[in-house]
Amino acid sequence: MNTFSLSPEHTAALTSLVEGYLTSHDLIPSGMMAQVAVSFATSPTVELVFEGDALDAIFATKIDELPPGLLHLRLVNNLKKAGVHTLGQITRMTEAQFLKMRDVGKKTWWILREYLRERGVVGCSDKIAGLLEQEVYRSFSLTALGISDNLASEFQKLDWLHIVNVAYQPQDVLMSFVAMLDTSSRGYAPIYGSTDADRLRCLEDFLAKFGLKISG
Repeated sequence: MNTFSLSPEHTAALTSLVEGYLTSHDLIPSGMMAQVAVSFATSPTVELVFEGDALDAIFATKIDELPPGLLHLRLVNNLKKAGVHTLGQITRMTEAQFLKMRDVGKKTWWILREYLRERGVVGCSDKIAGLLEQEVYRSFSLTALGISDNLASEFQKLDWLHIVNVAYQPQDVLMSFVAMLDTSSRGYAPIYGSTDADRLRCLEDFLAKFGLKISG
């Protein structure tokens, strides 16, 4: 199977796309900034981390300063005995790590995560990142890439509806694909050439325009 990777230039372009989407759709919580990282393997991955004074204040909240009744005093003391003193420490823990502590259970974990989630700390980034991944994926759809109708039709016959579908084909499949194209009429732009090797090179160049690199 071929693999591909994003070029630094295209990574930067996608990051700008994501940042623009965040701003235009007012998805950045008040008082926060967004740190964005985009990668693209079998599907796009957007890592989104909010930071800012609003989050800093939440992270600095001490366990024994939580609203009365949120946690029993016994649980507060158990957490402090385990070295957990702030909400910031909770946000850096996995559920498995949390449950390894003595005398705390899943209910305590759920209460604290829900408290954070209500304040936009947990779940917010993941949800928005999912929306952004869909947006990035759409930006790579073959219908958005400006290829000829003839070439788009040939891709669709093979159920290649996305640039990822093309980039992940084995090299012999891609070679067979370009070999059957009648490129003499230039109706399969951007794939030209009188030899299969030339046509395959055109396909590779086409993928490279979008920061994708294939290898056998």
